[in-house]
Amino acid sequence: MKELDDLLSIWEFHKEKGESISAEELCHEHPELLDEVRWHIRVLEEVESKYGVEKSQFQNVIQGSLGANAEL
Repeated sequence: MKELDDLLSIWEFHKEKGESISAEELCHEHPELLDEVRWHIRVLEEVESKYGVEKSQFQNVIQGSLGANAEL
C-alpha cells in the first residue's frame, strides 16, 4: 500500500535525523492507517533494537529471501 510505505518513509526520515514523530502525527490525513502504522513502527523498532538492523537493511534481507515482491 503506497500510503503506508510513504508514511513509514517519513517516519524513517525523521528517525535518521534524530527527530521523533508519532504515529498520530503521521496519520493525520490517513487516520484509517493509524493502527497499522503503529504496528509497523513497533516491529521496526524491535528488529532494530534486537538485531541492530535498520529498516532498509531488514527490507533488503526480506526481499532477498522472499523475492522482489516482498513487502514489510
